[in-house]
Amino acid sequence: MEAICKKVFLKELFKHKKLILAPNNGQKVVANSTDVFNFWIDPWFSREKYKQRQKRSVETPVRVYEITEDVSFDEIFASFENKLTDYCLTQSQIIDFCQQYSKYLRKGGYESYFLFKEDYQFFLAYVYVYSDGLEINSISLKSSCVLDKEDELRLILPKID
Repeated sequence: MEAICKKVFLKELFKHKKLILAPNNGQKVVANSTDVFNFWIDPWFSREKYKQRQKRSVETPVRVYEITEDVSFDEIFASFENKLTDYCLTQSQIIDFCQQYSKYLRKGGYESYFLFKEDYQFFLAYVYVYSDGLEINSISLKSSCVLDKEDELRLILPKID
């Protein structure tokens, strides 16, 4: 595993799987993806400025990590080696991951997180998997919540070489 952070808060899962998001034109936004997030979409995604076309993306390998310590997002991301934007996915890429690789999302009522950037601010989309569909919510990266290692939460990030 490459050293994505200076401290060990994350454990890579599914190391031998190639999880690759295809290039996309950025036209998909979460607010319009009721076919993917058919259980619930946080109304935050419906704000007009977040329903705009996203930037195009290139083919992007991604990795799935389990959060292994009681830690805040601030502690996790402050420990990363690269700049924060390197770890962001677009709304379109988050949608694509949930469509193509939903079996790698955390189940049992626990979250899987994705870092993204909108309007010069960083956010985390978090997805729940239910027997009858997916739910997506959003929180600011500035959130002070502490994640519980016992929950085995997941963080999905682009692979950084």
